[in-house]
Amino acid sequence: MRRKNVLVALLIIFVGIATVLLAGSPEPSGVNIVPPDPSLPAEIKALSGKWVGQWNSRFPWDSVLYVENLGKQSARVIHAYGDYTTSNMSCHCTPDYLRIHNAKVTYSDGKATIEFAANYRQHMLKQTSNDVRNKMDSTSGSHGSYASFTWDKNKPDVIKGTMTTGHQHLISIVMKKVE
Repeated sequence: MRRKNVLVALLIIFVGIATVLLAGSPEPSGVNIVPPDPSLPAEIKALSGKWVGQWNSRFPWDSVLYVENLGKQSARVIHAYGDYTTSNMSCHCTPDYLRIHNAKVTYSDGKATIEFAANYRQHMLKQTSNDVRNKMDSTSGSHGSYASFTWDKNKPDVIKGTMTTGHQHLISIVMKKVE
């Protein structure tokens, strides 16, 4: 009986550790993916949903892009990210997210792009809120980041993204649609 209790306790500990290690990006509260207006171009409608991937930086981190609400020229998105550590170890940031209310949307020739600016570094250090009200309000200073995600009709279940970090490094990501 004692051996069985020890095995159960070890299993619980293992599951707990695995859950922490595999936590990835958080699930933000209040995610509301609104079906796109049928009158929108097909390229824009294809952006709607939940996209997941991992940035290809030196210290990669999980990323989820929720495209909640689309218009012909703008979108509301949530960009959630997992545990992140910089190369100089100046930031060991826990999983969090930003809700961008006015991301820019463009489309042409079977492609659609969502782009926005956000100060991830300040947010990771808890100096800003989760809400970014204007896509251009965080570009001032040396720590602003610019993100762009492009959907291509030739690969409809994938979007490719790039981000210019606050230190002017360019990183990329390939995300797959999961919802």
